[in-house]
Amino acid sequence: MLVLAAFAVLAATAVAGAGTASATVLCKTTTTPCSSPYPAGTIIVPSLTGTNSLETLEGGTILTTCTQTVIKTKIEKSGSATSTVYGPNQELQAANCTAATTTLNKGALEIHHIAGTDNGTVTGLLAEVTVNTGIFGSCVYGTGTSVDIGTLIGGENPIIKVNGIVKKVSGLCPNEARWTGEYKITEPKPLYVEPS
Repeated sequence: MLVLAAFAVLAATAVAGAGTASATVLCKTTTTPCSSPYPAGTIIVPSLTGTNSLETLEGGTILTTCTQTVIKTKIEKSGSATSTVYGPNQELQAANCTAATTTLNKGALEIHHIAGTDNGTVTGLLAEVTVNTGIFGSCVYGTGTSVDIGTLIGGENPIIKVNGIVKKVSGLCPNEARWTGEYKITEPKPLYVEPS
């Protein structure tokens, strides 16, 4: 549902621990250091598999579930030996939701390499959505200035597993909610998160 990223972009696991904020690139091969990085300007397109949901931590109420999303993130900083991957979300929309969901701020994503793997922690920045719940009325949730929302699992068929906590910005809803979902990355492929 909520695409506080790819917000989930997108984007993205049971929040697999924060990676470092440096030495990260997106790579076409699983080589260390990466010999064939994706350049700035690359578009990441995650596609929802199944459903995603926004569930309150206080009482476990499902605020909404969605079966379609549109997420596109354009890599603005492709990473290096001293920096991480960063890109603004060009598109961030949820559709076929049980409660109407509207994007207020598309936000951006950072991806941080997880040592010893081809994976990366996905961090959402400044994304906000309104959820028109039946129980609590209209509420805004967001990633704030930075929150780990999941993990990009690199491979021939990369995926982003989202499992992160978003904060209420306004409304009568509970203060925090868990955003979960799984997204297959349709572009680019293959995709590995590697140190530079």
